[in-house]
Amino acid sequence: MQTKALTQRRYRTLLEIVFLFIVPVLLLYFNSIARQQFLAVLAIYTSFILIIVLKEHWTLRTLDIRLDNLQKCLLPYALFTVVSVSGLIGIATLLGTSGNVGVNLYILFLAWSLPIAIVQEFLYRGFLMRELRLTRMRIAAVIIVNALLFTFLHIIYNPPLIILPMTLIGGIGFAWMYTRYPNLVLIAISHSILNFFAIWCGFFRI
Repeated sequence: MQTKALTQRRYRTLLEIVFLFIVPVLLLYFNSIARQQFLAVLAIYTSFILIIVLKEHWTLRTLDIRLDNLQKCLLPYALFTVVSVSGLIGIATLLGTSGNVGVNLYILFLAWSLPIAIVQEFLYRGFLMRELRLTRMRIAAVIIVNALLFTFLHIIYNPPLIILPMTLIGGIGFAWMYTRYPNLVLIAISHSILNFFAIWCGFFRI
């Protein structure tokens, strides 16, 4: 009976991955949906995942939206963010990319970097990593699969030869950090700061 339940769980998770994390990205990549509609697509499939979360009666603690481990997690996330930002700036310096994004930096952070990071962390760490763990996949495999799907999301950005390896490394880092220090609030803040600096450095052009 347990084997049947586990098989059903794995099948369900596979369907979620295909229809919520692969198909929407492919539609954008092949221009079946205009890439400028990225935010609309993200909003739609985030809504589907919210429905799943509500149907399953997930709590804030289930999603690791918590304050009880804030003191334990704060320093590791701060160090991770500083090291990652330094890496981004270093890559940008080597490549000679521009830091002029042509918009007010505060608007860039509040209107783009922060909301996108919150949504992506909810989808890829809060939701997807839990679903992968429920299939009894080894934690190393969970981290790799999560990072690969997170990287796949970024195939719509240019230049891919820079963005994809950089995002894969970042995805592995985010997934490992979330596994080691499960706090969706802190990882979303860290991700938003990295988004801000990545755009400021001239990366992530659609």
